[in-house]
Amino acid sequence: MITEILTIFSKLFFILNPIASIPLYLSSIQNKPQDGPKIALEAVGLAFILAIIFLIIGDIFLKFLGVDLDAFRVAGGVVLFLLGLENTLNINLRSKEHSSEQRASVLIATPMLTGPGLISTIITLKQDFDIMVILIALLMSMITAYIILRSSNIIVKYLGKEALQIINKIFGLLIMSIGANMTLNGAIKIIKKITEL
Repeated sequence: MITEILTIFSKLFFILNPIASIPLYLSSIQNKPQDGPKIALEAVGLAFILAIIFLIIGDIFLKFLGVDLDAFRVAGGVVLFLLGLENTLNINLRSKEHSSEQRASVLIATPMLTGPGLISTIITLKQDFDIMVILIALLMSMITAYIILRSSNIIVKYLGKEALQIINKIFGLLIMSIGANMTLNGAIKIIKKITEL
């Protein structure tokens, strides 16, 4: 069980990629550093709640829509691959313009922490692992994300912005690998279903 938790935790942590949220977090507390704990807690708390909702009812919702879980696994893998590609090559495949009225904690929570990549991952993980194992790993990854956000000033001070960019690219490469593997597994299962007909 511990091995499974650590495996899922590492996967979720890379997909959460809290390092990418550091610039937005720092800019949001630039004028009000005292709001740091509140913003970080709100962001991680909201991200955790959204993730739990999709963990519990995500597969049920897909069945209601008539979406095959293996097909969703393929689609989710493609999404993860593209998200990783964004980080690795520093390109924008999505619009990143946000309204000034949007709270920083909400923007960090979604789509930066709990976005399409994490949502698709936890739904597919539920097909292979016990829900409690996923929940524990998810909680661990969210706590780690909170610690990283709260330590943003220290991280930037000692690592520098260039090092953070390199780390973000490494995270992107790992996310691409996870996405490619998810797509491959989904495609193999679909092919097996077709050949068994």
